[in-house]
Amino acid sequence: NSAQNTRMREWLALQCASLATATPSDELAILELFCGAGNFTEILAATGLPVLAVEASEECVEALNAKGFPLVVAHCADLFDTPSVAAVGRLAASASVLVLDPPRAGLAIREPLLKSLKRLHTVLYISCDLATWARDCTDFMAAGFELEEVQPLDLFPQTPHVELLTRLVRR
Repeated sequence: NSAQNTRMREWLALQCASLATATPSDELAILELFCGAGNFTEILAATGLPVLAVEASEECVEALNAKGFPLVVAHCADLFDTPSVAAVGRLAASASVLVLDPPRAGLAIREPLLKSLKRLHTVLYISCDLATWARDCTDFMAAGFELEEVQPLDLFPQTPHVELLTRLVRR
């Protein structure tokens, strides 16, 4: 549904509009998990801030690198493996913004990230599964984040599936 994908990208761009003034430009600003081949990475790159984009698929990472977005480093890591997630957390320790668009399993491994990302102030979570979204948001809120915005989006009309566009901010 390209029209709804455009709406999701516009929502993300709106969320990112204030990031450039709130983040020092000399360190990693944005950690993007489950980046795929860069549908949302393109929006993040437009902020002019450094982005670490993480995906398990080597083909997707190669496709993202081929796009040549400035200040974007694509990294291949299994986000369903605790040591890999911990390593990503260490790589992205200075990130102030987390953007994620996981598969239905959600962000199954959260604890290492929540421990590593001490400077994190904003989470932009795009979810396709209400149950895993609720589980993950509960952990973000327990870690000091507040649910600031939830925007449902009917990405696949005439199905029970809905996308949730979410902004959480550190209290």
